[in-house]
Amino acid sequence: MKIIQALLLVAALTGCVHQPSMKEVTIYTFIYPPYTDEGPSGLFIDLISAAYESQNVRVNFEFDTLANSVKKAKAMNGIMLASRRYQTEYAQEIGFEEFYDVNTYIISIQGRPKASKMGAFSGDEVAFAKKNGLIPIKYEKPSDGMKLLYEDKVSSLICTDISCDQIKLTNPDVQFTMEPGYSFPVDLVYFGKDPSTKVKTSIAILQSGIKTLLESGKYLEIQNSYKVSNSVYQIPLEGLTHLKIN
Repeated sequence: MKIIQALLLVAALTGCVHQPSMKEVTIYTFIYPPYTDEGPSGLFIDLISAAYESQNVRVNFEFDTLANSVKKAKAMNGIMLASRRYQTEYAQEIGFEEFYDVNTYIISIQGRPKASKMGAFSGDEVAFAKKNGLIPIKYEKPSDGMKLLYEDKVSSLICTDISCDQIKLTNPDVQFTMEPGYSFPVDLVYFGKDPSTKVKTSIAILQSGIKTLLESGKYLEIQNSYKVSNSVYQIPLEGLTHLKIN
């Protein structure tokens, strides 16, 4: 997000922001609540949708597994909403524009002794656990990670700033501790170091739309809607809320 804001500032000062012509954009992505989810919903979905809408462009989100989203974006010469960190296999053939910075935290249940196992959702969480001398225990969805934590099968999880807050919100009877983890970028990823005209136009329109949202206050309004006190989205924990911890 910092990069896009900086680019927009430079563009505004130099007068080079223009309005390319396009009626519809397709973005390939995968489910990663509370940022992207089918519906479509999620913080990134709402921000991108509002940005394109402000430029009178319709955006379609195609959800699939990460691997299939990569294949589709590559085959269609399109854009994928993901992170360059997931694309190590294609590092030499992708380009990207940074869209957002996500902060993570290590969340634990207060009073429990620290053990050697950490829940891990993605590859970088596995790497983080190993780097810190912990054994990563892989899980596939937020409720699985929470179940591991509640059942004391792991002593900690990695969660993002929004998901950590929502874990605490939906479990008011449990006391959690949080420590800073790491940050990672979320990008608009495309294949080919020299993007096509379609990709360039899609990104330019989004940048113009983000600028419009920032200037109108809509960007902050959408961000604030995902804060605990105002949340429009709840992580589905499948009955694991309000559990008593002995």
